[in-house]
Amino acid sequence: MKNFVDDNFLLNNDLSIKLYNEIKSEPILDYHNHLNVDELASNKKFSNLTELWLKSDHYKWRQMRTCGVSEDFITGNKDDFEKFEKFVECLEMMQGNPVSQWCQLELKIYFNIEKPLILKNAKEIWDTAIEKLKDMSCRTFLEKSNVYSICTTDDPIDNLEQHNFLKKDWKEVKVIPNFRPDKVIKINDENFVDYIRQLSNVSGKNIFSFDSLMEALENRIDFFHNMGGRSADHGLSSFNYEHCIKKELNSLFMKRLAGERLSDLELAKYTGNLMYELAKIYYKKNWVMLWHINCDRDNNPHLLKAIGHDVGADSVAEHFVANQLNAIFKKLKQDNLLGKHLLFSLNRMNWNAIATLAGNFQDNEDEIKGKIQLGTAWWFADTFSGNKEQIITFAELQSLGVNVGMLTDSRAYSSFARHDYYRRLLCDIVGEWAEKGMCVNDWDILVKLLKNISFKNAQAYFGY
Repeated sequence: MKNFVDDNFLLNNDLSIKLYNEIKSEPILDYHNHLNVDELASNKKFSNLTELWLKSDHYKWRQMRTCGVSEDFITGNKDDFEKFEKFVECLEMMQGNPVSQWCQLELKIYFNIEKPLILKNAKEIWDTAIEKLKDMSCRTFLEKSNVYSICTTDDPIDNLEQHNFLKKDWKEVKVIPNFRPDKVIKINDENFVDYIRQLSNVSGKNIFSFDSLMEALENRIDFFHNMGGRSADHGLSSFNYEHCIKKELNSLFMKRLAGERLSDLELAKYTGNLMYELAKIYYKKNWVMLWHINCDRDNNPHLLKAIGHDVGADSVAEHFVANQLNAIFKKLKQDNLLGKHLLFSLNRMNWNAIATLAGNFQDNEDEIKGKIQLGTAWWFADTFSGNKEQIITFAELQSLGVNVGMLTDSRAYSSFARHDYYRRLLCDIVGEWAEKGMCVNDWDILVKLLKNISFKNAQAYFGY
C-alpha cells in the first residue's frame, strides 16, 4: 500500500518511475496564469498557509462552500488559523479531489512536509510552514520549481510597468505579458462604453466605430509585442461565426456606444467578427491565439454582489463550438491568415471534435509542429481523469509529441506543483503503454518525447 502523495505518486510501474526521474527537473514555461505582477515586483512574502492558499483561490473557496462552511471562514473575517483549520476539515471530505492532491504535493515540494494534511496534523503543519515561509517569497516558489518563464494575464489598457521592472530586477524568470481583451469582447457589459473611453485614451485613438476599435487594439498589440508579448488569450462562454461586412459591424458598434444593448444575433456577429479581426493581427505578429471556451461565469448573484468576479460561482457550459471554429478557420485559411491557435474547452464533450478539426488546418510553410492544438485539461477538467483523458485524446487524434504541455491557470504561487502532477501522470501513461507493447519501448525516444512535452515544445511554439 502506498502513502498519500509519496515519491512515486501516480507512477505505477518501474519504467514510469524511471522516466519521471529523468524528466522531472525540466524547466517550466507556464504560458497562462493569473499571477499578480505587483506582488511579483514587490517580491511579496506570506505569513502563513492561509495567506498563501486561501486569500484568492476560488478553487478552494468553492470546495469549502460545498462542504458546508460559512462564508465567514472563506472570504470573511475569521482569523487565519480558523480559516485554515476549516479548510483542513474540508480536505478530509475531499478524497480524490485534485485540490486535496495538489495541497499535499505542494507541502511535499515546497515545505518538505510528508505528513498528510488532516486535522490531527493541522497545527503542526501550520507551525512548520510559518517557519519555512520566513525564508520564502512569491518568487521562491517559481525558482524552486525551475520556472523558465510565465505569461501573466493582462488587459489591453495595462501599462505593463511592472513587467518592465521585473525584466531588470528578476533575471531568474521571464515574466511575459499576455494580451487578454475580454472587456472588448463583452460588448453588452454595463461598463463597456466607459472601458472604450479608457482604451481610447491609452491608445491615443478616437474610437467611434468598429474600424477605429480595431486600430486601437492593434496599437495596444504593438505595445505588448514590444514588451515581449507573443500570445493573446480570450474567454468565451460560447462562440458563433458568420462573416459580416464592415458597414454592419460599424453599425452594431455605434449602436452600443449610443447606449443600446445588442440582440443575441447581433452579439454573435460582433463577437465572431471581432475574433476574426484579432486573429488576423495575431497572425501578422506570429502570436499564439488562445481560446478558453465553454465557461458560464458569475452564476450566483449573491456572491457576485457581495464579493465580485472569480469567486467560485462559474461552471461548465454545454455549447458545441467545433462547427463555428471550423468556419472561422476556413475563412482565415482562405485569406492566408491562419496562425497558431490553442483551443481549450471546459466541456470535455468537445475535445474529440476540437482535436479533429485542428487536424484540418495543419498545412503550413513554416513547418510549425502542432500549429493548431487541443489545449490541455483546463480548470474543472484539470483533474486526474481530465488530464488523463486529454493526453490520450491528443495522442489518439493529434500527435502527442507536438503537445505544448501543461499550464497552471492559477493565482497561487505554489500551483507550479501542477506541472509536477502532470509530468507524473504523463510518464505513467507512456510508461504503461511501453510496458504493454502499445508504443515503442526505446529509452531515448521516450525521454525526448517527454522532455519536449514538458518544456521544449512550448518554448518553440511561443518563441520565448
